[in-house]
Amino acid sequence: MASINTVENIDSGQHDQLPAVDEILVKRGNHNWSNKRISLFPILKAGAIFLAAGAMFAIGFGVGRSSKPKSGGDSNDTGIRAGGENRDFISAKDLISKRIALKNGQEFDNESSYQSRALKILSEKGVVEGYSDQKLAQRYALLCLYYSTNRVRTDVTDEQFGYGTTPGWHVMSPWKFVWENDECVWYGIACNTEGLVVRIELTDHLLTGYIPMELKLLKNGPVSIIDFSGNRGLGQGGFPRVFSELDSLGKS
Repeated sequence: MASINTVENIDSGQHDQLPAVDEILVKRGNHNWSNKRISLFPILKAGAIFLAAGAMFAIGFGVGRSSKPKSGGDSNDTGIRAGGENRDFISAKDLISKRIALKNGQEFDNESSYQSRALKILSEKGVVEGYSDQKLAQRYALLCLYYSTNRVRTDVTDEQFGYGTTPGWHVMSPWKFVWENDECVWYGIACNTEGLVVRIELTDHLLTGYIPMELKLLKNGPVSIIDFSGNRGLGQGGFPRVFSELDSLGKS
Protein backbone atom coordinates (compact mmCIF):
# COMPACT_ATOMS: atom_id res chain seq x y z
CA MET A 1 0.00 0.00 0.00
CA ALA A 2 2.90 2.39 0.72
CA SER A 3 4.18 2.00 -2.84
CA ILE A 4 0.77 2.79 -4.33
CA ASN A 5 0.46 6.00 -2.26
CA THR A 6 3.89 7.12 -3.51
CA VAL A 7 2.77 6.72 -7.12
CA GLU A 8 -0.37 8.77 -6.51
CA ASN A 9 1.66 11.61 -4.96
CA ILE A 10 4.03 11.77 -7.92
CA ASP A 11 1.18 11.80 -10.47
CA SER A 12 -0.67 14.61 -8.69
CA GLY A 13 2.32 16.97 -8.96
CA GLN A 14 3.57 16.62 -5.38
CA HIS A 15 7.17 16.05 -6.43
CA ASP A 16 8.97 19.40 -6.18
CA GLN A 17 12.13 17.51 -5.24
CA LEU A 18 12.16 16.00 -8.77
CA PRO A 19 11.30 18.91 -11.12
CA ALA A 20 12.89 17.31 -14.20
CA VAL A 21 11.41 13.82 -13.98
CA ASP A 22 8.09 14.72 -15.58
CA GLU A 23 9.61 15.71 -18.95
CA ILE A 24 12.30 14.06 -21.04
CA LEU A 25 14.04 15.69 -24.04
CA VAL A 26 14.37 13.26 -26.92
CA LYS A 27 17.12 13.80 -29.47
CA ARG A 28 16.98 12.07 -32.85
CA GLY A 29 20.08 12.24 -35.07
CA ASN A 30 21.14 15.80 -35.84
CA HIS A 31 17.67 17.25 -35.26
CA ASN A 32 17.14 19.89 -32.64
CA TRP A 33 16.09 18.94 -29.16
CA SER A 34 12.33 18.94 -28.86
CA ASN A 35 10.24 18.87 -25.77
CA LYS A 36 8.38 15.57 -25.66
CA ARG A 37 6.29 14.88 -22.56
CA ILE A 38 6.48 11.22 -21.42
CA SER A 39 4.23 10.16 -18.59
CA LEU A 40 5.98 8.04 -15.96
CA PHE A 41 2.78 7.12 -14.16
CA PRO A 42 2.23 3.76 -16.02
CA ILE A 43 5.85 2.78 -15.38
CA LEU A 44 5.73 3.70 -11.70
CA LYS A 45 2.35 2.06 -11.29
CA ALA A 46 3.64 -1.17 -12.84
CA GLY A 47 6.64 -1.04 -10.50
CA ALA A 48 4.39 -0.59 -7.49
CA ILE A 49 2.27 -3.58 -8.54
CA PHE A 50 5.42 -5.64 -9.02
CA LEU A 51 6.69 -4.75 -5.54
CA ALA A 52 3.31 -5.53 -3.98
CA ALA A 53 3.16 -8.89 -5.75
CA GLY A 54 6.69 -9.67 -4.55
CA ALA A 55 5.72 -8.90 -0.97
CA MET A 56 2.65 -11.14 -1.20
CA PHE A 57 4.79 -13.96 -2.62
CA ALA A 58 7.30 -13.61 0.21
CA ILE A 59 4.51 -13.77 2.80
CA GLY A 60 2.96 -16.82 1.12
CA PHE A 61 6.34 -18.54 0.90
CA GLY A 62 6.92 -17.97 4.60
CA VAL A 63 3.55 -19.47 5.46
CA GLY A 64 4.23 -22.45 3.25
CA ARG A 65 7.55 -23.09 4.94
CA SER A 66 6.08 -22.80 8.42
CA SER A 67 3.48 -25.48 7.63
CA LYS A 68 6.07 -28.06 6.64
CA PRO A 69 6.13 -30.90 9.17
CA LYS A 70 9.16 -31.20 11.39
CA SER A 71 11.18 -34.38 11.34
CA GLY A 72 12.56 -36.44 14.16
CA GLY A 73 10.17 -35.20 16.83
CA ASP A 74 9.23 -37.29 19.81
CA SER A 75 5.53 -36.59 19.43
CA ASN A 76 2.98 -35.30 16.97
CA ASP A 77 3.89 -32.15 15.08
CA THR A 78 0.95 -30.05 13.92
CA GLY A 79 0.71 -28.03 10.72
CA ILE A 80 -1.79 -26.51 8.32
CA ARG A 81 -2.13 -27.73 4.75
CA ALA A 82 -3.16 -25.56 1.81
CA GLY A 83 -6.76 -26.70 2.26
CA GLY A 84 -6.82 -25.02 5.66
CA GLU A 85 -7.13 -28.19 7.74
CA ASN A 86 -4.93 -28.90 10.74
CA ARG A 87 -2.94 -32.11 10.46
CA ASP A 88 -0.94 -34.22 12.89
CA PHE A 89 2.35 -35.62 11.61
CA ILE A 90 2.96 -39.03 13.12
CA SER A 91 6.28 -40.21 14.55
CA ALA A 92 7.54 -43.68 15.37
CA LYS A 93 7.08 -42.88 19.05
CA ASP A 94 3.38 -42.19 18.41
CA LEU A 95 2.88 -45.64 16.87
CA ILE A 96 4.82 -47.28 19.69
CA SER A 97 3.02 -45.47 22.52
CA LYS A 98 -0.38 -46.27 20.98
CA ARG A 99 0.62 -49.97 20.60
CA ILE A 100 0.17 -49.77 16.84
CA ALA A 101 3.76 -50.79 16.07
CA LEU A 102 3.55 -54.58 16.44
CA LYS A 103 7.28 -55.03 17.12
CA ASN A 104 7.54 -52.11 19.51
CA GLY A 105 9.48 -50.01 17.02
CA GLN A 106 12.07 -52.57 15.97
CA GLU A 107 10.40 -52.76 12.57
CA PHE A 108 11.52 -49.17 11.91
CA ASP A 109 15.23 -49.92 12.39
CA ASN A 110 15.41 -50.91 8.73
CA GLU A 111 14.57 -47.80 6.71
CA SER A 112 13.61 -49.88 3.67
CA SER A 113 11.12 -52.12 5.53
CA TYR A 114 7.50 -51.81 4.49
CA GLN A 115 6.68 -50.59 8.01
CA SER A 116 9.24 -47.77 7.73
CA ARG A 117 7.84 -46.78 4.36
CA ALA A 118 4.34 -46.71 5.81
CA LEU A 119 5.56 -44.58 8.73
CA LYS A 120 7.20 -42.17 6.27
CA ILE A 121 3.82 -41.43 4.67
CA LEU A 122 2.27 -40.80 8.08
CA SER A 123 5.10 -38.46 9.06
CA GLU A 124 5.16 -36.52 5.78
CA LYS A 125 1.47 -36.39 4.84
CA GLY A 126 0.01 -36.62 8.33
CA VAL A 127 -3.58 -37.23 9.34
CA VAL A 128 -6.39 -34.80 10.00
CA GLU A 129 -6.11 -33.47 13.53
CA GLY A 130 -8.33 -35.42 15.90
CA TYR A 131 -7.94 -38.81 14.18
CA SER A 132 -8.85 -41.54 16.64
CA ASP A 133 -6.28 -44.19 17.55
CA GLN A 134 -8.43 -46.78 15.78
CA LYS A 135 -8.48 -44.73 12.58
CA LEU A 136 -4.72 -44.22 12.81
CA ALA A 137 -4.20 -47.97 13.30
CA GLN A 138 -6.27 -48.88 10.26
CA ARG A 139 -4.54 -46.24 8.13
CA TYR A 140 -1.14 -47.61 9.13
CA ALA A 141 -2.35 -51.17 8.44
CA LEU A 142 -3.45 -50.24 4.92
CA LEU A 143 -0.18 -48.44 4.24
CA CYS A 144 1.65 -51.57 5.34
CA LEU A 145 -0.54 -53.61 2.98
CA TYR A 146 0.39 -51.34 0.09
CA TYR A 147 4.13 -51.44 0.66
CA SER A 148 4.27 -55.16 1.43
CA THR A 149 2.40 -56.13 -1.76
CA ASN A 150 3.43 -53.51 -4.33
CA ARG A 151 6.40 -54.43 -6.55
CA VAL A 152 7.77 -56.99 -4.08
CA ARG A 153 9.92 -59.71 -5.56
CA THR A 154 9.54 -63.31 -4.37
CA ASP A 155 10.10 -66.79 -5.79
CA VAL A 156 6.45 -66.67 -6.84
CA THR A 157 6.88 -63.46 -8.87
CA ASP A 158 9.98 -64.90 -10.55
CA GLU A 159 7.96 -67.94 -11.57
CA GLN A 160 4.79 -66.13 -12.57
CA PHE A 161 6.15 -63.01 -14.29
CA GLY A 162 9.74 -63.86 -15.14
CA TYR A 163 12.98 -63.58 -13.20
CA GLY A 164 13.28 -60.19 -11.50
CA THR A 165 9.95 -58.93 -12.82
CA THR A 166 7.71 -57.32 -10.19
CA PRO A 167 4.61 -55.57 -11.52
CA GLY A 168 2.99 -52.70 -9.65
CA TRP A 169 -0.57 -52.57 -8.43
CA HIS A 170 -3.02 -52.48 -11.32
CA VAL A 171 -5.58 -50.03 -9.98
CA MET A 172 -7.42 -47.19 -11.63
CA SER A 173 -6.69 -44.75 -8.78
CA PRO A 174 -3.35 -45.60 -7.12
CA TRP A 175 -3.37 -44.97 -3.39
CA LYS A 176 -0.08 -43.05 -3.58
CA PHE A 177 -1.84 -40.16 -5.33
CA VAL A 178 -4.33 -39.65 -2.49
CA TRP A 179 -2.26 -40.24 0.64
CA GLU A 180 -3.64 -37.12 2.35
CA ASN A 181 -7.25 -38.18 1.78
CA ASP A 182 -9.15 -40.34 4.23
CA GLU A 183 -8.39 -44.01 3.63
CA CYS A 184 -12.09 -44.68 3.13
CA VAL A 185 -11.85 -43.14 -0.36
CA TRP A 186 -8.86 -45.24 -1.41
CA TYR A 187 -9.56 -47.66 -4.25
CA GLY A 188 -10.99 -50.99 -3.10
CA ILE A 189 -11.74 -49.78 0.44
CA ALA A 190 -15.25 -49.44 1.85
CA CYS A 191 -16.09 -48.01 5.27
CA ASN A 192 -19.14 -47.63 7.47
CA THR A 193 -20.57 -44.31 8.61
CA GLU A 194 -18.01 -44.17 11.44
CA GLY A 195 -15.13 -44.29 8.97
CA LEU A 196 -14.08 -47.82 9.86
CA VAL A 197 -13.13 -50.34 7.17
CA VAL A 198 -15.74 -52.98 6.41
CA ARG A 199 -14.39 -54.32 3.08
CA ILE A 200 -11.05 -54.61 1.30
CA GLU A 201 -11.50 -55.81 -2.27
CA LEU A 202 -8.40 -55.83 -4.45
CA THR A 203 -9.01 -58.72 -6.82
CA ASP A 204 -6.90 -59.17 -9.97
CA HIS A 205 -4.72 -56.16 -9.20
CA LEU A 206 -1.22 -57.66 -9.50
CA LEU A 207 -0.49 -57.69 -5.80
CA THR A 208 2.85 -59.33 -5.02
CA GLY A 209 4.80 -60.06 -1.85
CA TYR A 210 3.02 -61.00 1.37
CA ILE A 211 -0.10 -60.09 3.35
CA PRO A 212 1.29 -58.18 6.35
CA MET A 213 0.51 -59.04 9.97
CA GLU A 214 -0.40 -55.38 10.47
CA LEU A 215 -3.81 -56.13 8.97
CA LYS A 216 -4.69 -57.59 12.36
CA LEU A 217 -4.90 -53.99 13.56
CA LEU A 218 -8.31 -54.01 11.86
CA LYS A 219 -9.58 -56.63 14.29
CA ASN A 220 -11.18 -53.99 16.51
CA GLY A 221 -13.29 -52.78 13.58
CA PRO A 222 -16.14 -54.28 11.58
CA VAL A 223 -14.11 -55.55 8.58
CA SER A 224 -15.99 -58.58 7.24
CA ILE A 225 -14.67 -59.02 3.69
CA ILE A 226 -11.06 -59.17 2.49
CA ASP A 227 -10.73 -60.35 -1.09
CA PHE A 228 -7.30 -60.69 -2.71
CA SER A 229 -8.28 -63.36 -5.21
CA GLY A 230 -6.79 -63.37 -8.68
CA ASN A 231 -3.40 -62.02 -7.58
CA ARG A 232 -1.18 -64.84 -8.81
CA GLY A 233 2.05 -63.23 -7.62
CA LEU A 234 0.92 -62.90 -4.01
CA GLY A 235 2.28 -65.04 -1.17
CA GLN A 236 4.47 -68.12 -0.97
CA GLY A 237 1.72 -70.64 -0.46
CA GLY A 238 -0.27 -71.54 2.62
CA PHE A 239 -2.96 -69.67 4.48
CA PRO A 240 -1.93 -66.16 5.61
CA ARG A 241 -1.66 -66.34 9.41
CA VAL A 242 -3.05 -62.83 9.84
CA PHE A 243 -6.51 -63.94 8.76
CA SER A 244 -6.81 -66.08 11.89
CA GLU A 245 -6.51 -62.86 13.90
CA LEU A 246 -9.59 -61.27 12.31
CA ASP A 247 -12.67 -62.68 14.03
CA SER A 248 -14.98 -60.37 12.12
CA LEU A 249 -14.25 -61.89 8.69
CA GLY A 250 -17.30 -63.46 7.10
CA LYS A 251 -19.66 -61.70 9.50
CA SER A 252 -21.58 -59.10 7.53
